[in-house]
Amino acid sequence: MDRNTVVGEFELSFLRGDKVRIGDDPRWRPVGDFLYNHGSSFSAARSFIGDNNVEYRWKVRQGTLMLCKGGSGAPALITFHRDRYNPNDASYLEVHDIETLESLEKVIVSFLIMERRTGQA
Repeated sequence: MDRNTVVGEFELSFLRGDKVRIGDDPRWRPVGDFLYNHGSSFSAARSFIGDNNVEYRWKVRQGTLMLCKGGSGAPALITFHRDRYNPNDASYLEVHDIETLESLEKVIVSFLIMERRTGQA
């Protein structure tokens, strides 16, 4: 039994364009088709459609990266925790609602892209 599973891959490249593939889908597609912005062009928030056809949105609230359902003011479903003052402390994702686990591959890949883009690492 193989315990290693690729949940997705992404490449962020200014010259070639950002691209992503999720799960076992061999096709690369533009990151903007997967993780899109439909609000202010100045907003760091990005949305994606989960495997359950629910729109999820990554937002930065008070310096913390959070995954919410698409609407504004929605409570966090997942919160990224890290200690900014002690980088040796463990960072982790806290899952507040198990509904998000249905789209785990998309949650993980979108989180990694958001972490890279927003400097939350």
